Formats: sequence, structure tokens, C-alpha cells
Amino acid sequence: MNPGARPILEPPSALSRPAVIFGLVWSVVVFLFLVSLLREDMALELKTALLVGGSIAVFFYMEHFFGFSKDGSSRRLFFPPPEIYQRQVLYIRRLKRTLLTVWATGVVLTVIVQRGFPLLWGLIGDPRGYADFGIPTLNGGLVALYIILTLLSFHDYLASGRLRYAVHTVLLWSYCLAIMNRGLMVYLILNLAGYYLLSRRLTGHRLLRIGAMALVFLYLLNFVAENRHAESKATVRQYVEETSEGVFQESVLGDLKRGWTWLLFYATAPLVNLNYNIDSVEPNYYPDYTLRALFPTIVREQIFQMQRQEYENRYALQMANTAFNTFTFYANYLRDFGLWGCVGILALIQVLASRFYRSAIQGQLGPKLVYCGIFAAMILTPFTDFFGTLIMIAQISIGTLVQAGLRRAGGEFIPVDRPPPRRGHRPRPRPLPSLPAA
Repeated sequence: MNPGARPILEPPSALSRPAVIFGLVWSVVVFLFLVSLLREDMALELKTALLVGGSIAVFFYMEHFFGFSKDGSSRRLFFPPPEIYQRQVLYIRRLKRTLLTVWATGVVLTVIVQRGFPLLWGLIGDPRGYADFGIPTLNGGLVALYIILTLLSFHDYLASGRLRYAVHTVLLWSYCLAIMNRGLMVYLILNLAGYYLLSRRLTGHRLLRIGAMALVFLYLLNFVAENRHAESKATVRQYVEETSEGVFQESVLGDLKRGWTWLLFYATAPLVNLNYNIDSVEPNYYPDYTLRALFPTIVREQIFQMQRQEYENRYALQMANTAFNTFTFYANYLRDFGLWGCVGILALIQVLASRFYRSAIQGQLGPKLVYCGIFAAMILTPFTDFFGTLIMIAQISIGTLVQAGLRRAGGEFIPVDRPPPRRGHRPRPRPLPSLPAA
């Protein structure tokens, strides 16, 4: 990023708030559950309704408890003076180079060792799929660096408006296509969405552009879902058509419709599985499934011997539909600690989300990088648990280190008051003074 760039200051979108996005996502998922074909007349259990409804209510309480609406913190943006800002921009530039070098070296080493990557394997007829790519343990570290690197490129684009940084971001994101990793693709795009909502308000023009990009993303998501394995395309299409009782044309529009149907299935199947188990699950009352994702792959396999277990026994709950092995964020905590354990752990996560959000809306880059991961994990709570993973721990650690590096590079941020908008008045973005060229 050019040290002489003029960042534009805008208030964050309301959709960036933890309580708002969590409540909105879960409300939509519960509605989809009630109209979904997957539940097959299954009623929404009282415990499920209390767990979801109580979680939403506590999120709003936590936000009120931290006083976002009382102390005016959302109207204060911390920004350094020009000379300090220039040093911090140079620090971010060096950091990006270092991360890119380490990450690219690891990826090239992996491709050499495994003689290719999933997209190439599919093109040449290699039977290996996306799950076979990556050197255990090393791959997890590379993913964490990759997420931070992509966010920093997107940060440069939003701060400078330069097209080349947008191209850098898209090229980095396309790595998900090369390795055909649908989960990483979704997690990264939600991280980017979180950063955008922290930095920009949503206007009609921006919503149109976001909608167009969402259609492209939906098409690519369907492409990856159907082509992750050499023989999966026909199976996936047959299942979607039989379950939805629909007919899909062989066209771009047909692929979009099929992708949307598949997305709706994935949005409701985890809640179906949770609802199916919630009255019968017997908690262990010790951390078992909760800890599994916190060990590197090599260590996890030695301790838990997951590959030797029956497929169904690898998961905390039983599947109502064996086509979907996802159980929402709550599954592992419900199995290990019961209903009240879920409530306690979610309360800790709510505190974490609220604290980092407070710092992120003040413009601090390190907390922004952390909160983007929290934002993505909250949206994905109806599908799976990203909070109890090494990726989340790594993102929190790297974001904290980035903020410490920025302080060493230029000192503390200086608060800039942003007056609240008048009723019916839309505030204009405030450009900061130009900085001298490097």
C-alpha cells in the first residue's frame, strides 16, 4: 500500500455487530428448518428452541453489558498522526512480504511432495481428492498464514482503493479453488465480508455489487461441491434432484439453482441433526470431542485413533441423515458438558466477540484481523464449530502480534471523535489528510 494513500473513514455496518449477525443467521436457519424437506415432519424440540433463542438473547445482553450504545465507543475511531501512520504502513508491507514468502514456500513444498494439487488431479484423472492434499500439521499453519495474508491484502485495497490490491486479494482467494476446499472457501469469504462490514456501510450501489459477487461465489461453491472427488459429480446431482424433487437444466442458471438448493440443505441439516439428538444425548462431563480439534493432526490421530473408528462414531452425535455429518456449533459441547455447558461456553465466546469488536470498530488492525475470524465463526455456528479449532487460536495469536508490531512501529493510536449522524442524514466518508510520499 502506498504510504501516501488517503484512507476513508466510515462507520461500520450494523451487520458487523456480534449480536445482530448471530441473531439474524440463526433466525434464518430456524425458519429454513421449519420449511425444509430434510426434517421430514420432525418437530422443533423445546430444548432446541430454548438453546437457540437463549443464545440470541444473551448475545444482545452482552452487547448491552459492554455499553456500545452508552459510552459512544462506536463513534470513536483510533488513528495515528501522518508520520506514525506512514511507519505502520511500511510495517504492514514488510509483514505481508514475510507471510507471503513463508506461505508460498510451504505450498510449493506441499505441491512437490504430493505431485500436484486437487484441481490438477481432477483434470488429469488422479483419483485423489481435496482431503488428500496437505502435509499434516504443516497444512494447518499454512492455512492460518493464508487467511491473515488475504485479509491484509483486502485491508490495503479498502485503505487505498487501488485495483491491484483487489487483484491480489482475488488471486489469493482463488487458491481455495486450486485445492478444491469448500470449507476454507466459505470461511475465507466470510472473513473478508467481516472486514468489509467493519470498514464500510452498506448502500444500495454496494449491495448490488455484493449481490453480483454472491452469484459468482454460489456458482463456484456448487462447482467445488460437485468436483471435489473424481466420481462425486453424478452422485451429488442425483441426491439433490431426488431430495428436492426438482429438475435442473444443464446451464449456468441450472448450476446456480442446484447450488442454491445444496446450500439450503447444508443450512438446515445440522439443525436437524442437533434437534434429533437433543433429548437423548448423554453428556460425558469431561472434555473429549471438545478437545479433538485443538490437537495437530498427527497428535490427534495418535490420541483418539479416529481413523480406526466406525464412521458414525467419529462424531459427537448421531446423524438423522447420513448424507450430512454436521451438527452445528453446539454438538461437541452438548455431548461433553450438556445443555448448561453449552450455555457457559457460549457466554465466554460472547465476551470474546464483544471485546474484540469494541477494539475493531475503533480502527485497530490487529483486533480487526481477529474479529473477522470470530465474525466468520459466528455465521458458521449453525454448521460447525470454528471456535474450538487451531485456526481460530492461530488467528487470535497472529492478530494480537500484528497489533503489538504496529505499536512498536509507531506508538499508540490517537482517538478521533466521529459525531453521531443527524436523524435522516447520511454522513459522508471523512478523508484523512494526505501523507507525504515515501
